[in-house]
Amino acid sequence: MSNGGYIKIWRKIKNHRLWKEKRTFSKFEAWMDMIMTAAGKDNEIVYRDQTIYLKRGELIIAERELAKRWKWSRERVRRLLQNLLENGEIRYHRRDHRLSIISIVKYGTYNPLFSDIRPQYKTTDETTDETTDETNINKSKRNNIRNNKEIKDTYMSTSFKNNVIFKWNELAQKYNLPAIKEIKSGTERGNHLRARMKEDGFDFDLLLDMIENSPFLLGKTKHAFFVFFDWIINPAN
Repeated sequence: MSNGGYIKIWRKIKNHRLWKEKRTFSKFEAWMDMIMTAAGKDNEIVYRDQTIYLKRGELIIAERELAKRWKWSRERVRRLLQNLLENGEIRYHRRDHRLSIISIVKYGTYNPLFSDIRPQYKTTDETTDETTDETNINKSKRNNIRNNKEIKDTYMSTSFKNNVIFKWNELAQKYNLPAIKEIKSGTERGNHLRARMKEDGFDFDLLLDMIENSPFLLGKTKHAFFVFFDWIINPAN
C-alpha cells in the first residue's frame, strides 16, 4: 500500500453515523476535527454576538466546547493544544479566557486549493501496455509521449479533466443539472476551464460548495435559471 498521494475527505463525513458515534476522541480524531473545522476560505462569522474574520485555515477554539465535543477534560484539551503549538502545527492569533483563534500551519497541505493539485494517479490512457508484442509496445510509447506532452499543462492533463468531470457530474446528478461527457483541449470548453483555473484565488471545490448552497443557481427559485458547467467556467461570468 502506497503512503504517498492524497485523498479528499469532505466535511460531510461528520454527518456519517460512525463519526457521530458517542465516544471519547483519540488525539488524532481531535486533530482531524480541528482541520475539518478550520475555515476553507476567508470568511466572516458571528460567534457569541461577535463578528470575527477568519482567514483560510483558521478556526475559533473554545476549550469548553472542545472538551464537550471530544469527551475530554479541559486540561487534556490544553495539553493537546500546547503540544501542537510546540511542534509548530498551530499558531495562535488571539488568546484570551473566552476564546482563541488559531491557524493550522500546514492547512494548505492538508486541504490544497483545487488549482494547486497536481495529478496523483494515472488514468487508463496514460498506462503503459506491458505486452511483449513489439507493435503494441511501440504504440504504447507513442501514446505515452502524447500524454506526457498533455500533462505538462497541468490544467488540461487527463487526470485533472477526469477529476473535474467526476466532481461536476456528482453534483449534477444530485440536483438534476446537466452532466458533461468530456473536456477536450483546444475546444471552447477546454480553453475556458484553463483560463478559469489560472485565475488568482479560483477554487473549483469552493465553487461547487457555493452552488450547492445557492437555491438560485440550483434552479429552486421562481427565476427560470439553473447553473450548467459551461456557464460556471466561462471567465466572463
